[in-house]
Amino acid sequence: MRRLLLITLVVLTACGGGPRRELAPQEADLVAWWCEDIARGHQRSAGELRTEHASAALARVATWAGTRSPSGDLPQQLATRRARWPVVRSLLEQGVLVLVEPGLVAVRPDASADERSLAQPVADSENQERRTLEALVLSLAQPDDAVTRRYRAALRAARFTLDQGAGGTRWPVDAAR
Repeated sequence: MRRLLLITLVVLTACGGGPRRELAPQEADLVAWWCEDIARGHQRSAGELRTEHASAALARVATWAGTRSPSGDLPQQLATRRARWPVVRSLLEQGVLVLVEPGLVAVRPDASADERSLAQPVADSENQERRTLEALVLSLAQPDDAVTRRYRAALRAARFTLDQGAGGTRWPVDAAR
């Protein structure tokens, strides 16, 4: 009898009696766009990540998203990018920074020495923070390989769309036009 009860418990647990543990593909898209919107100053709330049928992975990301940096109302990684965004946006509008794969920024190759000396530290800091934020979310969500690829694709799409909306140009694709 005990053995039957134990087998029944194992089967019920394996059948998913509780919430999903893995990040769903749609959740990966939600997190990517949420982070990139926040980094550009758009008003979003951590509550948007607390969906009715959220996976345990999304719940971990939502908990992180609700943390506060010492200087503000966002997690440190997003607060830093949001504070830098006006400078990044200005350099994108001026064409000094350009968009490169995989959703990063670079100093335009033919920029003057003065432009390069101003923009290179900004690009380096921004790219480091973009990579750090990506790694942080992936470490919290612990997605499988397919969802990791989906998340990275969503990040690229969000970054290119939002950076182009701020006047950014893809390099070298748009430069040839």
